Amino acid sequence: MAANRGGAGVAAAIEAGDVGAKVTLIEQADTLGGTAAISGGGCLIVGTPLQESQGIHDTPDLAFEDWVRWGQGAADEQWARFYIEHSLHDLYFWAEQRGAKWIDMKFQEGNRVHRWHRPENNGLGLMTALINAMKSKGATRILTGTEADKTLTQNGRVGGVKATNVKNGETTEIHSKTLIVATGGFNSNLDMVLEARPEFKAFKVMEG
Repeated sequence: MAANRGGAGVAAAIEAGDVGAKVTLIEQADTLGGTAAISGGGCLIVGTPLQESQGIHDTPDLAFEDWVRWGQGAADEQWARFYIEHSLHDLYFWAEQRGAKWIDMKFQEGNRVHRWHRPENNGLGLMTALINAMKSKGATRILTGTEADKTLTQNGRVGGVKATNVKNGETTEIHSKTLIVATGGFNSNLDMVLEARPEFKAFKVMEG
C-alpha cells in the first residue's frame, strides 16, 4: 500500500506492481498527480541521449562538481553522487519505458552544461504517463478522496492504515504487509524546509 498520489507514491506503486504486489493507493484529493502534475516536470539528468544529440558532453563527475560547488558546503555529497549516477537509468530510461517523453533541456543555475531535462507537457505529461503505466498493470486499487488517518500496528509492526472518506466521513481499515508513506514532499515550502534544516539559512536554497 502507498499513501499519496504524487510522483513518489505513483512510482512506488509502479515498482511494487512490477514485482507482482497487489497495491492500494490512497489519496486525499479527488485526482492523481500531486504537486508533480502542476510543476514544470524538469529533472536534472546526466549523460542522456538527448544531451548527446545536441553535442553536450556530460559526465557524473562534472555534474557532481557542479552540485557540490553550487551547494557551497550544504550539499549532501553521498546523496548527490547516488542521485547523479542513477539518474540516467533510474529516471530518464525508467520514465521513457513507461511512456514519458523528454523533449528538450534548459540551463539551470549552478550547472555548466544543459542537463535540466523537460518532459513533454511538463509535469502533467510526465505524471499522466506514469499514472497510465500504473493503471495498465491492473495491480493497483486507487482510493481518491480518502485520507489516511493513522497507522495500524500489531505486535509492534505496522500492518496498514485507518482511512476516512473525506466526503461522507466513513472510516475503514486497510490492511497490508507493507506501507509506503509518500506524503512528505515539502521542498516547495521554504519555511518548512528551513524549519527542518535551519542551518540552510546560511546557504542558497533552490526550492520547488
